[in-house]
Parts: sequence; structure tokens; C-alpha cells
Amino acid sequence: MEGFAAVFYSEPAVLGLLGNVVSALLLCLQNLTLAHTGLRPRAAEDILAGVHLILVGGFVQLLAGFLAFRKYDHLGGSAFLTFSALWSSYGATRIISAAYPWLQNTTVPWGNGSHALPAGTAQLSASQSAVAGLVAYISISFILSFCSATVNYIMPFIFGALALALVFEAVALFGQWALVVSGALELLIVTCGLYGAVALLLKGITQRYVLPGFGHPLFNVLLLGSAQKSSSKAIGEEKKKNTKYAEPMALGNICDTVSPFIFAFYFFGYMETFCVGAAWISIISSCQLLASFYSYLRGDAYHTTKFGVHSLYWLVMCWEEFVLTAFLGLPTAQESRLGMFGGWFFLATACMLFLMSTHKDTLEMLQNASFIILTTAFIHQIPLPGAQPFLGAACSLCAALSLYATFASLINSIGEKALIPVGAQAVPSSALQAALSATKTLLMRTEELRGGTGAAVPDALFYICNGLAAASAVQGGLGHSLNIGTGNTEGFTAGSVAFLVLNVFLIILASSFNVVLLCVTLAMELLSVCFLLFTLEKLPLPFEIVVLSIFSIICFYGATASLANCMFGKDLLLMGPPLFTERPQEKPICIFISNLGQLRAAAPPISPLLWEFMENVYPGAIGCIIQKGEWLKKLGVGAGYSRVGTQDSIMIRVPDLTVLVHLIDMTGPLAITSANPSGEVDSTHHDMVISRLGHKLEGVLCDGESDEVVASTVVNCTKIDESGITIVREGCVPAAKVMQIFERVKTRVL
Repeated sequence: MEGFAAVFYSEPAVLGLLGNVVSALLLCLQNLTLAHTGLRPRAAEDILAGVHLILVGGFVQLLAGFLAFRKYDHLGGSAFLTFSALWSSYGATRIISAAYPWLQNTTVPWGNGSHALPAGTAQLSASQSAVAGLVAYISISFILSFCSATVNYIMPFIFGALALALVFEAVALFGQWALVVSGALELLIVTCGLYGAVALLLKGITQRYVLPGFGHPLFNVLLLGSAQKSSSKAIGEEKKKNTKYAEPMALGNICDTVSPFIFAFYFFGYMETFCVGAAWISIISSCQLLASFYSYLRGDAYHTTKFGVHSLYWLVMCWEEFVLTAFLGLPTAQESRLGMFGGWFFLATACMLFLMSTHKDTLEMLQNASFIILTTAFIHQIPLPGAQPFLGAACSLCAALSLYATFASLINSIGEKALIPVGAQAVPSSALQAALSATKTLLMRTEELRGGTGAAVPDALFYICNGLAAASAVQGGLGHSLNIGTGNTEGFTAGSVAFLVLNVFLIILASSFNVVLLCVTLAMELLSVCFLLFTLEKLPLPFEIVVLSIFSIICFYGATASLANCMFGKDLLLMGPPLFTERPQEKPICIFISNLGQLRAAAPPISPLLWEFMENVYPGAIGCIIQKGEWLKKLGVGAGYSRVGTQDSIMIRVPDLTVLVHLIDMTGPLAITSANPSGEVDSTHHDMVISRLGHKLEGVLCDGESDEVVASTVVNCTKIDESGITIVREGCVPAAKVMQIFERVKTRVL
């Protein structure tokens, strides 16, 4: 189901505003009570407040963000999901501080031994972690407030008051005098938020603006600048506009601002604990996964992969810092870090993303370059003097670039023009495609390999996750990490044997997709053998390391090829053909069109003679085989490009059945085969189709007895200008009649 158009959805901003109202009211009451009585909330009160902030401010706004993205609301979707993460993080801080005070006293900064903090510093430590996150959200809130002024004049006051309230919330962590100011600002949020929610609710009910404040911006977004002609949008690099879901780039950039911002505080030595920081980064990284998901829904392979990788990276970094510094002493932590090789795979992935962004704007390239610097600095096997300040500087650079990218992407999305400069293209798209296809061209020339199947949007993430897991497992091998005791190996042995058998079926399935996926499953089979040998205490460690390394390399190539092929809609990097197909290669699938106008729209390189010949034989029971090319993808075959026709040709036919022509008019060109299992007699009635293929079909267009009991005539027209046509198969139209039509057309054209 495609679902309703965005205009049919109601006003999700009502939910988002009410989530902010209730959360702000809760904090306001607590702040004013504390300022009046001087008594801090007890542990149970803090835990309950944290739960309320997570449920109301977090989950309610999460739902509002989902609906806002579906309503094509760029600002609302990004803002509500951001504030959902903010309130959830704030609630998690209160719960952690109240329920686990011992965690505050068992952590150390990188490079120092584990020690207990002095008495009375637990609250200060939690405050420091909270300040790091609050400062990041303050910057983002001011940007959201400014951007919302280009949409209406209620949201700017709400988001602006929220930004100022966060400022005084941060100050109040160290001085109670700021609680009164923060409480007053939170009352302003409650007042403006309630008014905005009522106004939007009435608008949703009456389908018109009853109360003022919405429908008119404080200023026109187009006043911020003129469209940048050098942008990728202006030069046609962007795919067809997708208005079904809002653009998630701003949300992804917001997440890439918050996470490195918190890490910068940590690496510069401001934070003495990373317990709260890990919670904040985990929550905002979940939002970045949503940005990746919405990029997937929009068919954007690049941002799907980028935001997914970044989310994974921030999660790995934060939990590594938390676990190694909270529960391990310095010698153990440093030894464990030197045995971790997953960072190298992150670095390789960062370089791959940089390569794929060279045909985009300069800002995108700079962001990926800063990510390369950060991943390099975090590789523990590279000795860097002053590593901690360098990491802090790298995180600061990432945060600064992402903050500007947040502003630019929001304004450009709202204005639907490149109003904020993001830089020109560094490399033309055609040049990048030529460079990527060079390796495939070399293989095709030397070994005459067929092109592989097209890649789907999330394929690159699949390979990256598997490759990262394998690279991380290289540390000392499984034998050192699992530590299975004697007498407990029977269950692991049985499990490894079961996975060996299961993976055989995965190998069979992978053989029908492409060679790269088949190699991944074969390498996984070898890893399963390694695990079986380990349980039997007969595993040679070098063998396991070699297998894991090969697996990682295959996955990296698969990720690069999948991303490149999906981004450009072409098989630029070789994935390899499927080894087994359900349909024999000698019986290729053909394309049915309703009229030659559909073919002309794809602009194939067809000579006037061939056009005239097709004009004379269509519609009817004649199919023309013509040269295959990239133009075929404009007919809607997409990832099925390699599955229709042969490697070099495709048969085109215009049927003369009214019902079928009407169906193709509605759906566009269709890839069609005969309605019978390969090698069996033709189906001449829809009852035969249902009985023989009904279990594989979602529906059958019933039209009674078929008028065609003889197969169609197939004509090879690939060399019509050089040597004429050849009859591949004589069917219901006699070959003599076809040749007669061709001679008549040839005489008239030439």
C-alpha cells in the first residue's frame, strides 16, 4: 500500500507542542519549588520525574516527529524528534543520578587510572555531563527558532524560550538563582505551546486558520539569499523530487552535532564521568537511525548509509568509553584498546563515504573529511602524542561543520532552493562514475563477465555491519574473547553445527542474487567452521584471523559497490551475476508497452528506419529485439535491469489487447513472461494460469479464453541498418509478411 498523500494527514504539531508543554510544566514546578524551599527532590521524585520526561516529552514527541515526516514537514519532523531526544536524555540523567549514584564515582578520564572521586562530587560529575549535552541542544534550539520564523510566528517564541530555558537549566546545575529565571521561561513555553496547540487543533478540525499565528511567517525564507547555481540540486544531480516524506538531512546533521559536542567536552577533560554522556549519545544516535530510515524511504542510498554508519560509530565510541573507563583499570583498558581493530573498518568506511561525496557539495565533502580525521584519531594502534586533545579538536570540527550543515539543510529544505551556500561540486558526476566503472570495465574485458544485479538502498549498510563485526572480532580471535569453560562446550558445538546447516540454505539463496553476496555467505560458512573447531579446542588462531580479514574485505567491497550502484542507478562496480535463475537464459523476459510514446519518452538510440518499422508492426503479435542500454531504466525496470532481456538486447512489444493496453497505460511498461512454467504448454485460459501458477501470484486478470493459441513472432532488429532484420521465431504472423513490411518500410525511408 502506498498510503495517503501527505495532505490528508492531520496536524501532528499538536502532539509535539503538547509534549513540550507538559515537560516544561513539570520542570517549571520542580524548579520553582526548589527555589522556594531550597530542598532538592528525593531519589524517588527524581526517578518519577525522569520517567515522565521520557514518556511525555520523549515518546509523545517521537510520534509527532513520525507524523510530521509523513506530512512532508521538514522543520516539524526534525524539531520534534530532536526535542524528543532532549527530554528523554534529560529524564535519563535524572534517573541515573538518583538510582545509580555509585556510577558517578567509578569512572575516569582517558589516560588516568580508575579512582573514586572525592566525597560530594557525584552531583557535580553528573552536572558536567548534562552541561555538555545542554550546550549542544541550546545551539540547535536557537537554529530551530530562527528557521521556524520562516514558517510561522508562534514556533519561534516556543523554540526560542526553550533555548533560553536550557541556558538557565545549565546554569542552575551550579547555582540555584537561575532556577527562577528558568521556571519563568518554562511558563512562557507552556503558555505559547498551549496557544499553538489549540490554534493547530482548530485548524485541523475546521481546515482553516481560526486563530492567528500560523499560515504566515515572520519573514520570507527567500530573503535569506538567492539560489546557488553551483549546488548539486541546480545542476540536476538530485533524483526526482520526493514529496511523500520530509527531508531527513537536517535531523541527521543535528545528531552529528550533539554526539561530537559531548565527546569534545569529554576529551578536553571537562567531564570526569561518561555515564550520563553515554546515555545522551545513545538516545540521539537512535534519532540518527531514524534519519537513516527516512532516507531509505526516500530512496536516498547515500544518506541512508551515511547516517546509519555515523549512528553506529557514535554508539560504539560512547559505550567503549563508558565500559573501558567505568569498569576496567588503566592497564587492562589500554591493553584491550590495542587489541581492537574495528576502528580500521570505520576508517575505511569513512574514506568510502568521502569518495562517494566528491560529486556532491563542498560542505558534504568537508563533513566526510572531518569524519576521516576523527576515525583516524580514534584508532588505538596509531600512537598520537596528545591524543586526547586531538580527539577533542576533531570532535569540535565535526560539531561545527554539522551545526552549519543543520542550518543550511533546514533553510534549503524549507525554501526548496539552495539559499544557504554549501559550496560547489568538486568532481562532476560523470567523472566519478567513469572512475568507479574502470575496475568493472577491466574485468569485463579480460574475463567477459556479465554485469551484476542492481543494488537496493539498504544493501551497503548490510555489508558494513557485517564487515565491522568481523573486523572487531579479529582482536585475539574468538578463543580469547569467549572463554568457554571446560564441560560447557557441548551446547556451543551443537549450535555451531546447526548454524553450519542453516548457512547452507543461505548460500543457496545468495547464489540467486550476486557473486559478492555468495562470497559473504561462503565466508560465513568458514567462520562457522572456525567456531566449531574452537568448541572442539582444535582451532588454529591464524586461520581464524585470515578468515575474519577476508570476510571484512569482501564486505567492504560489497558496501562500496552497493552504494555506488544504487546512488547512480547503474552497475558501476561489479557485483557478479546470479549463478542460478528461475528463468532460463535462452528465454529472456521482454517489455510490454501500451504505445510507442512510452518508448520515445525513454529516448533510446533508435534509427529512423527502426522507428518506422515498429510503427508498421505495432500493435500486434510481433516483438522487436533492439539494443539494450541505460535508457531502459527510464521505463521503470530499476534494479531489475539485468534480469530483463539478455546482456545486450531487449524485446519490445505493443499488444493489441484492449484490457492489457489499458493496464499498461495505468502502470507504465511491464516486464512480462508467458503465463506457463518453463517447458510446459501455453496457458490458453485464465483457469490454467490459476491452477499452475496461482500459488506464486498475487492476482490474475481474468479474460476468459485466449484468442492467441500460437506464439508471437520475434524479429531481431539489432542490426536493422547494417544487414536488415532476422526472424528469431515465426509465430502467428508469418515470416513472409514481416519481411514484406520491412521491405516496404525500407524503400520508403531510404
